[in-house]
Amino acid sequence: MWFALCALLLAGTPGIAVETEFPFERELLLEIDPLPGSRQVPSLEVEKNGSAELDLWCARAHAQVAVSGQTIAITIVPGAAQTRPCTPDQARGDDDLLAALTQATRWQREDDLLILVGPQTLRFRLSTH
Repeated sequence: MWFALCALLLAGTPGIAVETEFPFERELLLEIDPLPGSRQVPSLEVEKNGSAELDLWCARAHAQVAVSGQTIAITIVPGAAQTRPCTPDQARGDDDLLAALTQATRWQREDDLLILVGPQTLRFRLSTH
């Protein structure tokens, strides 16, 4: 059974297209259910010059993103966050997401997904609107 599973993983998944271009200037929505009391999910948009906007549950923050090949480095711009009223769970979610983003070291694309890899894997779906 393990051999069959490993063979399947090594063969790749049919129908999934691996993209090599980073999705600059596209809205990316975190693939997660909204937190209680909210209808939104966090989003990320990265410009070609590396300037990025993060729209979290409680705050909107600015970041600088460096992409080189399949590596990525995300730095949150201190003091630039704009906050709005939120629950303690939403504030904790913002802190956890910001920490995970700054620890991401690699990225990959699969169809309309941007996957950021670090100690925690984050999946962002390209917005269709």
